[in-house]
Amino acid sequence: MHANVTYRHQPDASPHPQVVGEQVSGSTNRKIAIPKRSATQSTRIELSRPKVGQSSEPLALTYQQAADALQVSVSTIKRRVKDGDLTAVMIGSLPRILRASIQQLLGEH
Repeated sequence: MHANVTYRHQPDASPHPQVVGEQVSGSTNRKIAIPKRSATQSTRIELSRPKVGQSSEPLALTYQQAADALQVSVSTIKRRVKDGDLTAVMIGSLPRILRASIQQLLGEH
């Protein structure tokens, strides 16, 4: 003979186990204890990127970002890369223009 088992879920509770249901089989009673999390525990993880150098500006830009920064078209950026005026690197399968090469082109370095 089996009795009904009820389960209750509460996301915020004390860290002490609490009986959430009973199962009766024959003459043996078994209590199921499930520990609960307290309301002060958090599962949120804060991630932050480490700062590289003094600036928070990216070290490499997409073709579109480089074009926007220089106020030119993307085709001009591609032409400058092809001519060797700008340095492009592949990060995975994505081409990026090095910020240092843009600064060098502008004579800032």
